[in-house]
Amino acid sequence: MKYIALITLTTILLLSCINQNRNGDSDSLDIDIFMVEQKKGMENYQGKHIVVFKNNRISFFGKTMVIDDSTHIMQQLMDIVVGDRNLSIDGKVLNIGDVGFGINLNDDGIVLISSTQVNDPKMKAVLKYLNTLYGSAREEEPDRYWWLNEESSGNTIRLCPLHSEEGGTVLLFY
Repeated sequence: MKYIALITLTTILLLSCINQNRNGDSDSLDIDIFMVEQKKGMENYQGKHIVVFKNNRISFFGKTMVIDDSTHIMQQLMDIVVGDRNLSIDGKVLNIGDVGFGINLNDDGIVLISSTQVNDPKMKAVLKYLNTLYGSAREEEPDRYWWLNEESSGNTIRLCPLHSEEGGTVLLFY
């Protein structure tokens, strides 16, 4: 049941984030969790899950991650999790402390989605952890945080509420 809710939240988030990031562009991407591929000669590709990544590298929990194909991205993610006591992974859920996030890949980077609200005390521990990695967060509005990682080509990390009926939190690395 939690997996179905996570997929529903993921779909809603991706549609709202993509529309916000593209300033009204109505193109949406059909992306399943962990089902993203990057191909050079796409004219012969028969699959429906294609994403050409805009960034070559992003900072992911303080480590530089090469953004190329989903298999390599997931391997790098596993390596980062193994080396960080604040992170763990259980199936398709990345845990930051006590908060579980679904992992999604899109053309800008990595999107983590949680059903835990931004103002939940457990999420404050995530915020504190990100502050130790990237410095103090800039707060645009209440419960909307972002970090600019200038060491990693100006990549951005954002933590903000999920815009859905159930609510939740979105953590973007792009």
